[in-house]
Amino acid sequence: MGYYIDILKNWKSPAGFVNIPPVVRIRREIRRRGTLPEKQSVYIMKALGSGLYKIGISVHPNQRRTEIQYQVMDEITIIATKEYEYRQAAEMEKDLHITFARDNVYHEWFDLTDEDIAWAVASW
Repeated sequence: MGYYIDILKNWKSPAGFVNIPPVVRIRREIRRRGTLPEKQSVYIMKALGSGLYKIGISVHPNQRRTEIQYQVMDEITIIATKEYEYRQAAEMEKDLHITFARDNVYHEWFDLTDEDIAWAVASW
């Protein structure tokens, strides 16, 4: 655990960015060390200011919501989550990204309708 604390303590934010620790780097390190969690959740979150939706995966969706909120400086609400086996969650996330590719705005952010969200949740 000390290794991860060192990463967080030594993190320097690039100029102009909110000082958020390098979560992706930590996740890669956990994978490299072979200590993957057994389960993680696919989530759909909504940025209330822009109305855009984020489709992603996280072991701790509530913590992830807080991180995203600081990154985008907008209020974020969790619309839906579903827990899967670790690798299954990545597959489901990828499938949803492919399904909604036409509505992709930026990376994992999508301009979706209420019907799109209802369909995505029903497909889980």
